[in-house]
Amino acid sequence: MAAEQPPPKFKKTLEARDLRPRVYMNPGQEFLDACGLEGTQTFSFRMEEGRRDFEIRLEHRRNMLILKRGWYEFAIQSGLRRGDRCSFRYMGIGRASGLPVIEIKRKPRRNPPPTYFRSSLVFDILLTMNKYLKENSMETAKPSLNLSDLPLEIVANILSKAASESPEDYANAVLSCKWATMAAKNFLIFKEVNLAAMDPVPWQKVEVEMLNRCASQGNTEALFRMGLVTFFGRMMDHEEALHFLKKAYNGGHLTAGYMLGLIMVFCCGPSHMEEGLRILFGLKMESKTNPRSAVWNCRSTASRLLRKLWGVLPFWNPNEDRDCHRCKKCRTHEITNGVGVACPLPDNWSSPNFHDYENPKSWQILLGIADPLDGVCCKRCFWIREAKFFFAYVRDTCRYANEAINF
Repeated sequence: MAAEQPPPKFKKTLEARDLRPRVYMNPGQEFLDACGLEGTQTFSFRMEEGRRDFEIRLEHRRNMLILKRGWYEFAIQSGLRRGDRCSFRYMGIGRASGLPVIEIKRKPRRNPPPTYFRSSLVFDILLTMNKYLKENSMETAKPSLNLSDLPLEIVANILSKAASESPEDYANAVLSCKWATMAAKNFLIFKEVNLAAMDPVPWQKVEVEMLNRCASQGNTEALFRMGLVTFFGRMMDHEEALHFLKKAYNGGHLTAGYMLGLIMVFCCGPSHMEEGLRILFGLKMESKTNPRSAVWNCRSTASRLLRKLWGVLPFWNPNEDRDCHRCKKCRTHEITNGVGVACPLPDNWSSPNFHDYENPKSWQILLGIADPLDGVCCKRCFWIREAKFFFAYVRDTCRYANEAINF
């Protein structure tokens, strides 16, 4: 009696490029002949220790085997990682599916991840919850917790945190888990995403798409960034830019209200000046715990983003009452509540009394203009001077072409 022939197989150590949606492998002509693959065909893949089969589209091109639709999801849910030594074995035609079956044996073996996607933040959360359940369970069989056992509200919060760390983590979660996909469809995931880790003006396609989705769901930071990019960038759509900034300001974004007011005062002409001043008065900087720090935070946040752009800076010269009666009656600065001379001398601008401790690079030294936060003045005069001061810094340090507005 002839000995049973072992199934045809080929071995491969997985690399990072083998864990993508479209993968090229060279299994050898013997394996390709045994599979009988000609052109494009659907195969059934499974792990040796797994319980589920995945339909994967394969293509035979010359001596190469191309793994196409279905491979990426199979790799994620099976927990395949770079460095795994895998043996691909052709098992013949499956009885249940009627499709050719390829079984993968992996060394070293790992149990499939309980959440079926590789987000480190989600893994940490679920591992902590599983540890708590095992420690507090009185049953002999220790319980385990998967992502599908959590309420959709908690899954949506987890996805929001994952998207804040990395857009790729969020994409892997939604692509590989139906429960995560359902949470993404039923909740505004991107509304609470933290964009601190993203470049102020993203250029990569993934980050640009994420910024657009965040803005469409009402994320105030995304709306603020979109507003400045649209106003000062190449698009130059002023109406849409003001719409973005107003939505961000109404959502509670302080710097968006700061920039909206300054733009209306300095960049939109006299017809918008009073409206801009009303918005700036509504910020109520004087009621903050540290008004100087609040103004400097708005200055630094906005200028950091504008330094990444290049475009046109429209401007006009807003009228400033040099003989303001209210300023003459003021004994303290109506924003900072500080006391000082009306026009500090140049040699005093760098002293501790006339610059902010949080920003060692004092703008007034660079520009040769007194900081509006110094001295004594009323709110109206402060905000007009602040608009001129801020955009003077932008004009001198950023790549903008000046465009005077005629009325």
